[in-house]
Amino acid sequence: MLFLMLFGGSACALTPFEYLGAKGYDGGEIGYILIDGQIDSARKTEIDTRHKLEMLGFSGAELETKMHSYFPPKRNIVGAASMRSGPLNAAEREVLPYVVEASRTWLIRNAWIYAVIRTESNFDHQAISTRGAGGTMQLMPRTARDVGVRDRFDQRENIMGGTRYLRMMFDRFGDWDLALAAYVAGPETVELAGRRIPNSPEVHAYLRNVRRFYEHYSKLVS
Repeated sequence: MLFLMLFGGSACALTPFEYLGAKGYDGGEIGYILIDGQIDSARKTEIDTRHKLEMLGFSGAELETKMHSYFPPKRNIVGAASMRSGPLNAAEREVLPYVVEASRTWLIRNAWIYAVIRTESNFDHQAISTRGAGGTMQLMPRTARDVGVRDRFDQRENIMGGTRYLRMMFDRFGDWDLALAAYVAGPETVELAGRRIPNSPEVHAYLRNVRRFYEHYSKLVS
């Protein structure tokens, strides 16, 4: 579907991505609103409501409380999707409420969050890497502090913090592959690589795994 907009008195046909950009939505919001390249009206309404509340002066916890009252997490949607494409396992179901909350708070699709969790810890909330990263989304102590996580091994805190950090990386680099590379290797590494994917087998393997799991979870969750 194309959208017509007037620029300098002339009508221009825009793709959904271009249309949303012209309307002032940022990259993360566009990524959340578009599903298979088309505008999802429910998600667009959600973003528009957030913008209106912000204009009214709502922010922080008060804003999120308002948003959750207007758009409560729809856990049954995931269950319905699971019936079509195969069920979530027990570990995946356990984190579902936290994934939905993080998705709505930081405007990242559920499937991306699930894919990073699967790649990072395989849903082991007590996992600790050889480098010292810990918890469901494998946060380093300093990163955890930066995103307000007090207990890295609390699943909700870790998922909320990890998703917030992932959103920070996307906002910084404006590209999903770069954001994921920064998540696993650090933003400084991506900057030193000229804001390109670092020439690291570990990083390339990580990106392949996350994208493979994203395709898997896209069939199970919204």
